[in-house]
Order: sequence, then structure tokens, then C-alpha cells
Amino acid sequence: MQNVKSVEWLKKFGLVIFLMLPALAQAAGLDAGTSALSSFQTWLYTILGVGATCFLVYKIIQAMMDSIGWMQVAISVGYVALAGAAVVLATYAWSIWGS
Repeated sequence: MQNVKSVEWLKKFGLVIFLMLPALAQAAGLDAGTSALSSFQTWLYTILGVGATCFLVYKIIQAMMDSIGWMQVAISVGYVALAGAAVVLATYAWSIWGS
């Protein structure tokens, strides 16, 4: 019974924090928010780039060990290229039609 009460309390606390975030973001100012979002974007792209590189290295090692064919490696390169193109296309579309 005690565990259920603490879970309910935690849910209510999380809801209050979630509802306060816009007010806290406005209090910090637009420059601070833009700076934080820019650094988060750089961090995220770095992590995704490292992940894509590790994925391709893993596929190449599998092909060298004859677990998969080299065509599967080419398909994996295509997947990574499509994922990168989607990010670039979304950024371009946002620059045209976004605010």
C-alpha cells in the first residue's frame, strides 16, 4: 500500500514539474534556451554519428567473417545515408517554412 502512494506522489510531482517547464523556460530568456538547444543538437548529432559509424563497422566485420554478404553492407550504407538525408531535408524544410 505504501508503494502505491509513493508512485502516485511521484506521478503528481512529475506532472507539476512538467507543467512548470514552460514558465521556467520563459524566465531564463530566449538566448539561454537557444544556446541550450544548440548544444543539445550538437551533442545529439555527435552521438548519432558515432552510432551510425559503429553500425557500419559492425556490418563490415560481419561481411569480412562471411556472416552476411557485401550487398547487405551496401544496403546498410544506404540506410545510414537515408537517415542522414532525412535530417538534412527536415532542417532545410524548417528553414523554408518554419519560424
